[in-house]
Amino acid sequence: MRRAYKFSVAILLFALVTLISVPVGAQGVQDFVIESFDAKYTLTNEDPQGLLTITEQIELNYSAKNQGILRAIPNTYKGEDVQLRVVAVDRDGALEPYITYDENDNTVLRIGEPGVYITGEHTYTITYELENVITFYDEYDEFYWDINGDQWLQPFESVAVDLEIRASRYGELSSQCFTGNAQKSTQDCEVSEPSIGLKASTNRTLQPGETLTIVQAYEKGYFTPLPWAEQNKELLFAAPILLVLFLAVRSAAKTWRRFGKDYKQRAVAPFYSRPKDLSVMQASYVSKNSLSTKDISAALIDLAIRGYLKIIESKDGRKTKHTLELLKTVDPQLTADEKMLINAVFKSRTVGEQFVIEDQKHKLSSALMKLSKNVESTANRKGMYEIAPSAGSKYVLKQLLIIIAITVVSFFLIEVVTPIPFVFGIASSIAVIVYMSLMTKRSKAGVEVKEHIEGLKLYVSKAEKDRLAMHDAVAAPLSTRGNPPVYDRKFFEKLLPFAVAMGVEKSWAKAFADIYTEPPDWYQGTSRIITAHALANSVGSTVKATSQTFTSPSSSGGSGFSGGSAGGGGGGGGGGGW
Repeated sequence: MRRAYKFSVAILLFALVTLISVPVGAQGVQDFVIESFDAKYTLTNEDPQGLLTITEQIELNYSAKNQGILRAIPNTYKGEDVQLRVVAVDRDGALEPYITYDENDNTVLRIGEPGVYITGEHTYTITYELENVITFYDEYDEFYWDINGDQWLQPFESVAVDLEIRASRYGELSSQCFTGNAQKSTQDCEVSEPSIGLKASTNRTLQPGETLTIVQAYEKGYFTPLPWAEQNKELLFAAPILLVLFLAVRSAAKTWRRFGKDYKQRAVAPFYSRPKDLSVMQASYVSKNSLSTKDISAALIDLAIRGYLKIIESKDGRKTKHTLELLKTVDPQLTADEKMLINAVFKSRTVGEQFVIEDQKHKLSSALMKLSKNVESTANRKGMYEIAPSAGSKYVLKQLLIIIAITVVSFFLIEVVTPIPFVFGIASSIAVIVYMSLMTKRSKAGVEVKEHIEGLKLYVSKAEKDRLAMHDAVAAPLSTRGNPPVYDRKFFEKLLPFAVAMGVEKSWAKAFADIYTEPPDWYQGTSRIITAHALANSVGSTVKATSQTFTSPSSSGGSGFSGGSAGGGGGGGGGGGW
């Protein structure tokens, strides 16, 4: 089987510990050659899926002092437990002590007595039994097996197997043997078919990681596959659990369809005015059901345009720095979220106080959460929601708790039964969490705000000729209808914060290429020459810097007769010294 890498690493680690803990004379426990590996197999139908009795005779020559050998035997074959039973272990004709432990889906026999060192030539004989070793196909049954296994760190001068079986061979397929590493289809071996069974042997030395593999086919009838119920016992066990998971997800979906879906939205129409009685952060929150650092950047730019702050861009060597200067203290003209934002940025709240954005990375991350709560609370008071974003989780919390409980229990049953419930439990949890995140319902007024913001984005992101064609579009109740706007500095700055929040400030600036003859009062840059496009670029870099301030720091399975190869069968395993 293809477990060479994991087991080899385990052997090397075990050898390292051994080298550190034993006398100098006992070093080099993996430095020996296996002179011969002779296996005697008896395959019967005492187990309907094949009972295999194996006797392995391993002749080796220790170059240094060793306590014994390790023999790893895989616990499964094609997903079925082989029910390993160790019958006897001896060395040089006398019983030898051993212990077993599990590692990487192998049962490892540690043969030898701790503290008793041996060297030179020795012969180990290991006898054990396995079940479920036959693979069933439509026309024949197959025995496909690795003899010594591809998980050894030692070379084999000779490997041979003698298989005895009473089943009739399937005449259309000749027995085969393979040698080499896993997936190698070389055949440096000889195979013969006596009247019963099979004999095979290598005709060259196998290097570490190479195995001898055999495959033989039999007529149908001697072996019997597992009954359907036993073959599918994992599925039968998982079925009721999967049904409960399905019903929980279905319940969450029905709850969302009943309570969490917005009222039907009208087709998007263009708007060229700000939503009435809403701050930039409030309008953005209602349109997206969340508040982002870009929305906060847009709010700061809006406050600057309205005369509360000044944005100062300066050079510090090759780096560009952005400073916010407080020009006016909070007053009744500001919304609650705008007051909270100014108070979060400016600690002393005195006119002239400055805040260097690049020097305050991640220091205002907690303010984003507080602002989000404040904006949602305001939106609720203004009737924008029937189910607010923070309140939606309770509607499907029961379903999520049921799924989590099933998933946790399933995790502890992975090794005992099947991982299927655990995998579907994780998927179901994700599905319900998605519904939980969607469990938000805007009121009709909230839907109108969303329509307005989408229409505003449609307007500011279009080319100038397309905007002119939009001026006759029907406005929503939140927008004051009137004559087409005058494309001047005032109109540009009026919608600029919303363009920033929606990420289309550069598109908006293209329509106002020559409106500035000098920098606006709210912005101080490094150049005396200013254009709307240059201002938009500066605003973009301010947005990027602000985002860092208001965020937290980041922290085989086929047949041996169809593409057969060495290491592709059952059994095998590996071993080493200790």
